[in-house]
Amino acid sequence: MTKLKIIGSLIITIILVIIIDFFASKFFNYNFSIYEDIITGIIAYIGGYIGNYFVIKKK
Repeated sequence: MTKLKIIGSLIITIILVIIIDFFASKFFNYNFSIYEDIITGIIAYIGGYIGNYFVIKKK
């Protein structure tokens, strides 16, 4: 994976987390925090990347 694809996927993941949390905060009436969403998006992306590595890892 090129660095540009990794950065692009990370940005898309963070944007999706922000959008989902924004609508969930309106529906469930809790405080919306963009900083928490950015951290959550980064952690979710890294977790998905590591999980993908172990699933596709060649034996």
